[in-house]
Amino acid sequence: MYIFNIVSLYLITMAILTVFWAACIKTLNGSSFTNASILIGFALCFYVLGYTLELNSLEPSQIIF
Repeated sequence: MYIFNIVSLYLITMAILTVFWAACIKTLNGSSFTNASILIGFALCFYVLGYTLELNSLEPSQIIF
């Protein structure tokens, strides 16, 4: 169980950094692929947070959710 907590901490940190860098890209870059990269970043963030919740779940009903 200890390894899952380290992995969860890593994944949450990466999700926070993804949001941070998406905001930096939006403010510093005005090119046409900026919106697409931000959407991909937020989709990745949503997926990573869901996977982290799945790793920390104890019951099958929580894992399915």
